[in-house]
Amino acid sequence: MIAPEPHRSALDVLSSWFDAVFADIDRMSSGFRSSLENDAETVADVASTARRRRDELKQFARQFLDGHPRADGAGLVLARSGDTLRGAIEWWGHGDASEVTRYTFGMDPTSDRFYDYEQLEWFVEPLGSRRHWVTGPYIDYLGIDDYIVSLTSPCIVGGRAIGVAGSDFKMTEFERELLPVLRQFPQRAVLLNPHGTVLVNNSARWTSGDRFDDASFAALSRTREISGTVTVAYE
Repeated sequence: MIAPEPHRSALDVLSSWFDAVFADIDRMSSGFRSSLENDAETVADVASTARRRRDELKQFARQFLDGHPRADGAGLVLARSGDTLRGAIEWWGHGDASEVTRYTFGMDPTSDRFYDYEQLEWFVEPLGSRRHWVTGPYIDYLGIDDYIVSLTSPCIVGGRAIGVAGSDFKMTEFERELLPVLRQFPQRAVLLNPHGTVLVNNSARWTSGDRFDDASFAALSRTREISGTVTVAYE
């Protein structure tokens, strides 16, 4: 069934937004991959290579952030590898003027501030499925310690998934970006993550983080998958 106006216009805007963000994440990931593939040490220990090439990787993250001023941060997160099984998080956020600032995370497994990211959905799902993924909203405890949504994509080097590239949006900024689009729907509309959790909606009936159950789907008559990652349910 073809969505009538103004539904179609709003759906197209949502689809274009996610397509554009993921295209830029993939472009950033391609830059990361090119930098890492040019280093002979990558096969042995990709995390060490990433740390050594940090200035190069930073420029790709900077380009993404320049194009997405509402994003909180962006970068590359690598699976543990090498003899030391050390991972790496090469992640930057907006700094002063046109600069970017590198974030630091607890990488010591013996520390009570250890950020065990390899167990987290935004890392596990795209790495295993090799496709785009949207995680959240969630509190990124021990990460940036805020209520966020993460968009991530696998980073492939030499045919091997070595980690994920992606970006975080604080929920306040994510809502500022997409709530105006949902308000273009003449009736209720809800944007859902892959697990059916509410990301953003234009109704007082649901709030971000609510689980969209069968009764909720029954209340709305249409659904549309967006960019292969999220779903819009609307009347």
